[in-house]
Amino acid sequence: MKALTARLLTVVASAAVLGLVPTALAHGDNMNMEKGEADKPLPEDQYPPTYFALDDHQAAIYGHIGLMVLAWVFILPTGKFEGLVPCSKSRLS
Repeated sequence: MKALTARLLTVVASAAVLGLVPTALAHGDNMNMEKGEADKPLPEDQYPPTYFALDDHQAAIYGHIGLMVLAWVFILPTGKFEGLVPCSKSRLS
């Protein structure tokens, strides 16, 4: 059984690699890497406005980012909220 599994895995991996060969050959030998008109960056005034450009709510945005980093990096990995897991397995949820 182990030999059959190993053989099957080899055949599947070989088929996957051979399936990628046409994609690799489709690029051809054209090594022209010059930037065209579409590749040039837009002037700064043509970009759409972002939330960071709003002066009214800038502190709220940075505060939200800070709290999310604090939660995802420092608080949640410690397991202090493992009391929430049994709630998700409740028959009432």
